[in-house]
Amino acid sequence: MTMHNHLKRSRHARGNAMLLVLIAVAIATILALSFLAGQGPTSAVATNIDRKAKARAIAESALKMAIDYVNEDATWRSDKSSGTWMTDAALDGGTFTLAGIDEADGDLADDDSEVVTLSVVATFQGVTHRVSARVTPAADGPSLRLLLVATSDTSPTTDDIAKRTLFESWGYTVTLLDDSDSQATYDAAVAVNDVVFVSEQVSSSNVGTKLRDAAIGVVSDEGYLHDEFGFTTGDSYASGSVTTIDVVNNSHPITTVLTVGTLTVATSSMDGYRATSTVASGVTVLAEWPGTSYPVLMIAEAGSALHYGSAAGRRVMCFGGYNFDVSNLNADGKTILQRSLEWAAGSGSSAGSPTLLALYEFNEQAVAAPTLIGHWKLDEEPSSGIGGISANDDIDVWDSARIDSYDSSLGTYASQTPGTSAVVTTNSTSSDKFDVNSSGYVGGDGYIGAGGSTSTVFDVDGTLTGSQNVLAGNILVNDMSAPTGLPSSEGNFSRSSGNTVISTNRTFWDFTLSSSATVTISGNVTVWVQDDLLMTSSSQIIIPSGSSLTLYVADNFDLEDNSQLNGDSSATDRLTVYAYGEQHVDMRDSAEMAGTVYTDDDFNPSGSSHFYGRVLAQEDIIVEDWAEIHHDVAMDGFTSGGAVTNVGKTTTGSNSDTEDDNQAATQVVFTEAITVTSITAYLYGGDDGGVARFAIYEDNAGSPGNLIAQTGTEGLSEESWRWETEAIGPVNLSAGTYWLAVSL
Repeated sequence: MTMHNHLKRSRHARGNAMLLVLIAVAIATILALSFLAGQGPTSAVATNIDRKAKARAIAESALKMAIDYVNEDATWRSDKSSGTWMTDAALDGGTFTLAGIDEADGDLADDDSEVVTLSVVATFQGVTHRVSARVTPAADGPSLRLLLVATSDTSPTTDDIAKRTLFESWGYTVTLLDDSDSQATYDAAVAVNDVVFVSEQVSSSNVGTKLRDAAIGVVSDEGYLHDEFGFTTGDSYASGSVTTIDVVNNSHPITTVLTVGTLTVATSSMDGYRATSTVASGVTVLAEWPGTSYPVLMIAEAGSALHYGSAAGRRVMCFGGYNFDVSNLNADGKTILQRSLEWAAGSGSSAGSPTLLALYEFNEQAVAAPTLIGHWKLDEEPSSGIGGISANDDIDVWDSARIDSYDSSLGTYASQTPGTSAVVTTNSTSSDKFDVNSSGYVGGDGYIGAGGSTSTVFDVDGTLTGSQNVLAGNILVNDMSAPTGLPSSEGNFSRSSGNTVISTNRTFWDFTLSSSATVTISGNVTVWVQDDLLMTSSSQIIIPSGSSLTLYVADNFDLEDNSQLNGDSSATDRLTVYAYGEQHVDMRDSAEMAGTVYTDDDFNPSGSSHFYGRVLAQEDIIVEDWAEIHHDVAMDGFTSGGAVTNVGKTTTGSNSDTEDDNQAATQVVFTEAITVTSITAYLYGGDDGGVARFAIYEDNAGSPGNLIAQTGTEGLSEESWRWETEAIGPVNLSAGTYWLAVSL
């Protein structure tokens, strides 16, 4: 053993430790290429990759052209029919076929609110690649930020709260702005939003001309601002209560879905503004006060002539009046308001915004080529791994808790007979780490850590329907960290009623849902909760078909009291949770969750809670009371390390060192590429224990060189000899000479 002073010491090292031996637990990297045989397998794979890349490039290029066409041609729905648009069109040495399919009724032209799927199948030298995109109308949830100018940004009126709720249900991220704020505050808010709505509740004198030069679209239902926006030469005044307006122009995107004539827009009489002064030449009137020629719905395109000059952006002057109550609007009234916002924001065309779904498929076709052997889907993740309910340490099934299985590809859990195909694993080899008490139930097989003994690790007093097994290689469990590239925090998110649509990536401090409040996810969304997540009192997060949620939580994670985080057990692929803080993921009462959960700590369902899917816990999985975990066998297992190889010295030696604050290193030679997942040493802690840290160094002419990787600190047992193990990496090393080191 050679002593070297290269490793950074733990600041908390204390006590006596006797270092006798270091070993590295390494995983030999083995690449198995199934179904490849005969001469030249390497060239066959290379050819596949090249053809696949060309086919993919052709498919994505064609799809981009289709999306550009839909975005730029306002009449595409009437010019095209649902079905194939182009067949075997030549592009870059290959061909592609393009289709546009109306998902609702097969008629593109009848309703521009219906979703259309664009799909391309490209072929290059026998290899095909498929990509798709959905043309999602803005009504399905625009990913836009809306600035709501109100009487207060901290204490809005009841009507402004109702407007905010309505706008959020349409998918907008809403920010309130106090009407009395300065011009500089207005300008800063406009710069980070996509559209503005000015509430009738505001003081027109406070708003004045602060939004006149805004380059983004503005919608206003405050009649006393018509002259400030340059629509009229004077204010527009409220003139009694009505429930109807007269639509006079339905050629504009706002009114294209309406019929010219009298239209009921409210369920009960409401106040309304009508313009009685001269209207600017660049203004288009879409609707009038019933029985008169006075405008109540007016628009101006950016650059249009207004009384003060040219419009800086799109403008809509919408109907409204004193104490206008948005909740009185019927479906047609809300349609006008919604389409006004969409058009002002620049998203209100008949197309909507195409959303790339990344539905990539690689379907290799067998062709007569000597270098093409077998069938290898290069775009698909390998369906490998083992386990679905996996812990690094304890598996505890206590009280009347149970773990069973089902297959989400066949429908919901409730529609199936509970299965006995669950795969439950622990990486531990210590005694009684797989514990099923007398009333506990596991319907499936159990696995313990590589090298462990089933007679000591399993403690099954209850039911384990399958076999007791030993992992060939432990499930890889890596530390997680906070996500990157997400927007800055918006502060706390708290809802106690209504439905909120989240359609963009968001960051919050605390996230709280209660009192049956609902959040609906629209699109593929990532949400980062930087502190606590709490769902209670029958609250829900709903993830509909075509959408997904990736959820990062840094601290407490609590689902309780009938709350549901993706309660659809047939859709486990829509939710992925990363609980990267050192706090439990707790499910209590009758909470439900369906998806994949990765946690740096414990996963603990209790009460009568139900979890559907798969879970990987850095620490323990504890199922207690009447809680149930239902392993979805349609999901892939977690990655296993394969056969475990011990590299280094595996037996204790005769030399020892009783000094504190020392570093020691052992030279090892790897004859093949390996992946190191842990380092182990046989250590003795003094009367107050102490800590150790492990590391891997490059070799520098027979001495430790540059640091490659190091672990955190491992606490030592007081006055006890132990094999002390600390996870590292995984660290991929090529064949060569290295140094395994420990700091005491």
